[in-house]
Amino acid sequence: TKPSSNRVISICKISENVLWVGTNGSGIQQFDIVSKKFVRQLTSDDSGRNKLINNWINCIIKDRNGYIWVGSYGGVNKINLTTGKIQTYIREEGFLLSNIVYSIAVDNNEIMWFGTSDGLTRFDPKTEKSTHYTASNGLSSNVIRSIAVDENENLWLGTNLGLSKFEINSEKF
Repeated sequence: TKPSSNRVISICKISENVLWVGTNGSGIQQFDIVSKKFVRQLTSDDSGRNKLINNWINCIIKDRNGYIWVGSYGGVNKINLTTGKIQTYIREEGFLLSNIVYSIAVDNNEIMWFGTSDGLTRFDPKTEKSTHYTASNGLSSNVIRSIAVDENENLWLGTNLGLSKFEINSEKF
């Protein structure tokens, strides 16, 4: 079964039988594992306020509270699966260093980390406050393609110029 775009960039298991498939150009396709069919699509073209900010999806993750976080070429969307509400976080409102978000991770304290084309953003969903880190803070490159959180509260960042380690508690690279 093919999504409406063959360029699948990210996949996130939302529930036991549902995958969300992020595409380049066609938003998010919801895939039913049992029927093996795409059953729903979320795009920036949807009518109303609850729509994606951009159809070019780079990453999708589900946090421990059940929210879905989507990184795209237009910023970040936070999706509440219960209510269907979609919140948007963008550079122009101070939340991000860049609207090009390549990677998202959540740490053990439920802090969100966004890897962008212009650096790393720490985002606290409870306060909606952001802190930004760039090469001037010691990051090997401002382009962060991937993020992993380890058991020692370190972030491992895959950048265009190699691997960077960020110690969350000391805020040092």
